[in-house]
Amino acid sequence: MGSYSDSNHSLPFLKNNEIAEAKNINEQVVSALLEHTGHAYKGILYGGFMATRDGVKLIEYNARFGDPEAMNLLSLLDTDFASVCSDIVNGNLGSVNFRKEASVCKYIVPEGYGSNPSPDASLVVDKGHEEFSNFYYAAVNLDKGGNISTTSSRAGAMVSTSLTISSAEEKCEEGLEYVSGNNLFVRHDIAKPHLIKKRIKNMENTR
Repeated sequence: MGSYSDSNHSLPFLKNNEIAEAKNINEQVVSALLEHTGHAYKGILYGGFMATRDGVKLIEYNARFGDPEAMNLLSLLDTDFASVCSDIVNGNLGSVNFRKEASVCKYIVPEGYGSNPSPDASLVVDKGHEEFSNFYYAAVNLDKGGNISTTSSRAGAMVSTSLTISSAEEKCEEGLEYVSGNNLFVRHDIAKPHLIKKRIKNMENTR
């Protein structure tokens, strides 16, 4: 439904050693791939990790760049993405630059998404959102009259960047004001200060 990243490209409730643990897991996976296949891995490891009392655990590796977490970071990419991919393939990848900003992504979905989504919910996006946020269509239908409706999956993402999570979240909400339609749902609480404080408290209790 959405996600956010801080200006240091991490999350407010994570510690540096936990980021290092996740990085170490990636490095172990790359080493294991070389050992077991005889070929060096070339690509992007987009991992889903969980911080627990027993350390950081790998949940899965993702391949969908439309996921909120990917959109958070790709929105901050200052290096041409096609060039990054080409350099990976050719084995000469240099530095990859990201803007030191926070980002917030909130998805618009049909009501009931996840269990019983409303079929063919209408979706209208006014261009006025461009002053605040970028909007990316996901799983939608387009009829001959130019009308857009949802499928059973996520319909579109509003993504904003700014110096802080708080200001990026405010811009994201301003952008969402230009989205209308029937039977749509958005998690407006994502990246709100009170929810972030709750996440920080949960992590303190977990450690």
